[in-house]
Amino acid sequence: MPTVETPEATPQPAGNPPSSPPASEPQASPPANTNPRSVQPDRALDPAPEEVGNRRRNAPTPVDSPRAFGLEELFFSTTDCRGIVRSGNEVFRRISGYSESALIGRPHNLIRHPDMPSAVFRLVWDYLKRGKAVAGYVKNMAADGKHYWVVAMLTPLPDGHLSVRFKPSSPVFNAVQAIYRDMLRIEQEAEATGKSRVAGMDLSTAFLEAAMSRLGFANYEAFMATLLHSELKSRDAGIALAGSRLLPDRISESSAKGADFLRTIFGRFHETYQEVNLLYAELDEFSRLNTELNRTCEGTSARSHAFRLTALNATIQATQLGDKGHTISVVAHHLEEIAHHIATASSDLVQAMVPVESGLRSVIFNLAASRLQLEMVILFCHELALSEGGDQTHCRNLEALQSAFAGTIRPAIETLTSTSASLGICAVHAEHMRKHTVMMQVAQVVGSVETSGLNGDTPLHQMLIDVRAHTSETRTQLDRLLDIMAEFSRLSQAAPAMIDRITRALQLTQSDLAEFLSLVEFEKPVDGS
Repeated sequence: MPTVETPEATPQPAGNPPSSPPASEPQASPPANTNPRSVQPDRALDPAPEEVGNRRRNAPTPVDSPRAFGLEELFFSTTDCRGIVRSGNEVFRRISGYSESALIGRPHNLIRHPDMPSAVFRLVWDYLKRGKAVAGYVKNMAADGKHYWVVAMLTPLPDGHLSVRFKPSSPVFNAVQAIYRDMLRIEQEAEATGKSRVAGMDLSTAFLEAAMSRLGFANYEAFMATLLHSELKSRDAGIALAGSRLLPDRISESSAKGADFLRTIFGRFHETYQEVNLLYAELDEFSRLNTELNRTCEGTSARSHAFRLTALNATIQATQLGDKGHTISVVAHHLEEIAHHIATASSDLVQAMVPVESGLRSVIFNLAASRLQLEMVILFCHELALSEGGDQTHCRNLEALQSAFAGTIRPAIETLTSTSASLGICAVHAEHMRKHTVMMQVAQVVGSVETSGLNGDTPLHQMLIDVRAHTSETRTQLDRLLDIMAEFSRLSQAAPAMIDRITRALQLTQSDLAEFLSLVEFEKPVDGS
């Protein structure tokens, strides 16, 4: 998506930035009432020429060196609808190397690295403008010019956006870095030949779409589900291998404002995390089922076409036999009729699989996203306790994080339930197809008996052998397809009870948060006191 340049104050590094990792975040967005695809990145919120010059003179010089940070570190920031930073946690400030005062009120593209292709940010804003969460890889630049890569999970909020980020480590990351380099080259070459930035981004986007296709993904949305799940799996494995921990078990004694409420909220989120993890643990299974469903469905569809072609050829061959082929001709016509029913059932099955595929993809993405958001809530609760509670703005970040989690986990479980219902429809079509396949097997046996007395008429005999092979393979595939559907149904049976438990936990947490925020606001010092 397009990155919008906005007037900025001079960046102020936070003293000597530690050698910890920097964080990555989205750029300032186009005005809320514009289509991001139609916004000229350098023209939206266009600053005065002297401001542009100052900004470029004071921007850090890129350094070809990474900011180190751990796999177990998560950080976040919130922005308004135009991408202006409102808040962030301590890890974000430490990794980016900017003080809080240097970040708040500034466009998020303060940390944009020049190696990032503009088309990526246009893609991000396209999703956010449509009220959809989006995930991707982003290379950011810290206050000292060093870079840091992150997996960024961005979620729309009622009045802005939330970005939760962590360190990438999966093999997918290596492939994407190469794609980004080519996208940047395409944009730079377009600009060098006099094309507009929008035209350059269009070319870059086309390259990204082609790259996604080469990797086996129908579109970026399909890629996102794999990206986020793969990165979380790789991160978890890395943390376990290092003997580290991601989440603290409890909040120790604290003198922070509302410490008792913080401990209660922390405990409730921890319990919810265990519930989410029960379902998240099945994500590999969901992903496998999705792959197998598609592969098996494609196989049965191909078989149905083979049936029709073979049955048609058998009818032609039987007709050429004249009188002695009368009985075989009847069988061949019957085969052709059954093949038509199989093709119809196969077509119905393929159509019914469309919402199942998109539903499973949504479940995988939203479950991974909600788990990540919940981890961020738990870690931020712990951070608030250690920092003596923070001010009201910091405390209200809990509300934003909780809101984002609630907005992600509910559709994840609801989609799981609706996808299970859609699979029930698929099962009906698959069973219908299996019934006709059995009928095809019976007809094939009858035809084989009739052709056994025809010496030398081998083409027809061979066709019936082909029918037997097709029906055997199709029945095997359909049996597997129905087994997969039953397995998915089993996995999704826990969803209704789980969503009830999570909903109750969210309601209790909202109540606790309201009391906690009320306490923090009540104790906030009055100016001049």
